[in-house]
Amino acid sequence: MADKTEYRFLGGSGLKVSSICLGTMTFGDWALLPGQCDEAASHAILDRYVELGGNFIDTADVYAEGRSEEIIGSWLEKQQRDKFVVATKVRSNTRKDINRQGLSRHHIMQSIDDSLRRLHTDYVDLYQIHMWDEAVPIEETLLALNDLVRAGKVRYLGASNVTGWQLQKIVDLSKSMGLNKWISLQVRHIWFYNEQFQDIFAEHRPYLALHKSTVKKKSAYNEPAETNGKTLAQVAIRWLLQKDVVSSVIIGAKTLQQLEDNMGAATGWEIAEEQMAELDTVSQMEPTYPYRMITSRNRDRVRKNLCQ
Repeated sequence: MADKTEYRFLGGSGLKVSSICLGTMTFGDWALLPGQCDEAASHAILDRYVELGGNFIDTADVYAEGRSEEIIGSWLEKQQRDKFVVATKVRSNTRKDINRQGLSRHHIMQSIDDSLRRLHTDYVDLYQIHMWDEAVPIEETLLALNDLVRAGKVRYLGASNVTGWQLQKIVDLSKSMGLNKWISLQVRHIWFYNEQFQDIFAEHRPYLALHKSTVKKKSAYNEPAETNGKTLAQVAIRWLLQKDVVSSVIIGAKTLQQLEDNMGAATGWEIAEEQMAELDTVSQMEPTYPYRMITSRNRDRVRKNLCQ
């Protein structure tokens, strides 16, 4: 499998995952996203993903109202469980019940049991908050999640869709409270051909993909695509994979062909240094307040040696 994909440590943990993670929001038909994959098509995608070396599967309790987890579970029960890294999330209202939402201890404890039942497993490798919950003290959330790790229901903790200050608060409190550290941040990838997803947290901009649908920016992808015989989408994924802070890029697929195309970015080629620099340049956004002010006022305040 080594020639089909790369494996990297997930964050600061000792857990190794494939550089391409299979996102499964396309599994299971639901009102929000009709026309998704049925169980047979989903299982075929999972089988081929594994054949190509993938071992990292991402889902959420809310995807297809739990159906995504169920489809993964019916596939997972036929596999050797410890070969795969399974990630899911908690936060959304999954039962239309007043207490079945958010990041309270009550909801977290119920949601992990529901997810484990649907996934046909007794533990989740990575459990992520789906976003911040303004109604619940973060200390309550941190303690509840830490208890899940201690109970063996969860191996590692991570976050999705949080701002920079929220993530820093999680990190600092976990350390000061003597809790298990969180190892990952999942953020939405900005697809270069879709203006709909141009919004992104400014704090995370230095290490996230940000493509705009303009001729100038698309043209920057043409040269590395032509040089390497790859598609523009493969170049976009590869650009992310060549960033030191990126452990794995989550892809989605409704067909085997889409899966094959995306996995074509996994290994065996690299974007040249000068082409990477060009992609970095065209992906920059105009900084907004207060980042523009902070940057301009600190241009002559950068130390070469942080120990000085």
